[in-house]
Amino acid sequence: MAPREKVEIAFVADNPGDWMFHCHILEHMAGGMMGVIRVADAWPPRRNFNTKPSNQTGGFSTMRSIVSIGLFVVAALWAITSQAGEKPEAILYKTPNCGCCEGHADYLRGYGYKVTAKPSHNMSQIKKLAGVPASLEGCHTIKIGGYVVEGHVPVNVLDKLLSERPKIKGISLPGMPQGSPGMSGHKSAPFAIYEIDSSVTPKVYVVE
Repeated sequence: MAPREKVEIAFVADNPGDWMFHCHILEHMAGGMMGVIRVADAWPPRRNFNTKPSNQTGGFSTMRSIVSIGLFVVAALWAITSQAGEKPEAILYKTPNCGCCEGHADYLRGYGYKVTAKPSHNMSQIKKLAGVPASLEGCHTIKIGGYVVEGHVPVNVLDKLLSERPKIKGISLPGMPQGSPGMSGHKSAPFAIYEIDSSVTPKVYVVE
């Protein structure tokens, strides 16, 4: 589903218990973006069940009540998770024919980001205008949500930046570290992601 898109669903709530549901991105589940549908054993409670006619009309009424409640819960929780999971569009500036830049773009797309790659022969000027110091330059430059994101930054760090909204220009994973998202090889040490701001000495934003 696209952000804010709506669908109608139906299901038979014939298995009592608490049922969790979430989207296909496991990091969203880990971050609490999930819901629970509670299917009651009967609705209303069975205290007067013996007074129902033998043709089981009451049973169908019970099922309709459970389904109606279930659909309401699904619609409400899905609207919340869809809005919470909506991500801003990103523009990724890169040198033409750079495969690792495309790899990082595809990596971010896999987590729900809409990334538009724009090749450029003037990356140094783009980085300069974005306020990226030479010591923090990465393989490519991403503009997203009012921030500049330099290099192969992992998605959980990008999510952190966009959710916390710190008062900085952006963040950077300098260079082209092996094993970083979009790069080949294996990660041999933790990645230090730095803040991009006006400080003379770069500050570490997070170690991943």
